[in-house]
Amino acid sequence: MQRILSISGLRAVAGDGLDPDFLCQFAAAVGTIAKGGSIVVSRDGRSSGEMV
Repeated sequence: MQRILSISGLRAVAGDGLDPDFLCQFAAAVGTIAKGGSIVVSRDGRSSGEMV
């Protein structure tokens, strides 16, 4: 599955487009854009959410 980025967040399938390496790169990019502002990170209740 491809990654989908929208105003409501990032969507992808864990292990298929969404893995720890990508999440670290994505978080670093968001942190650069935020420039010290607030960022909200959340997850759902699925077991794969622990990776996030």
